[in-house]
Amino acid sequence: MSLELVADRTWIGTIADHARGRALGVPEMRRERSITTLALLADLHATGAITLPVKTYPLVEVIAAHRELDAGHVRGELALVVDPGAEN
Repeated sequence: MSLELVADRTWIGTIADHARGRALGVPEMRRERSITTLALLADLHATGAITLPVKTYPLVEVIAAHRELDAGHVRGELALVVDPGAEN
């Protein structure tokens, strides 16, 4: 966990659990969401100026996906792909 790696918790930021972050002395990282910002990001992505790596796993490999996530080496996003034609 990052908290165990640095003495100064202001060097860490959280984008998720803001209440816990405040309790631990970790700054929040927030931005206002807007259609303008979304449009700008979409345009940057469309031109290749920014990319978001997405690695996918079929749903049947959910354990492998969690192992990769737990290892802490994920860049970008992990996504589980549900095959609507698959049998239950």
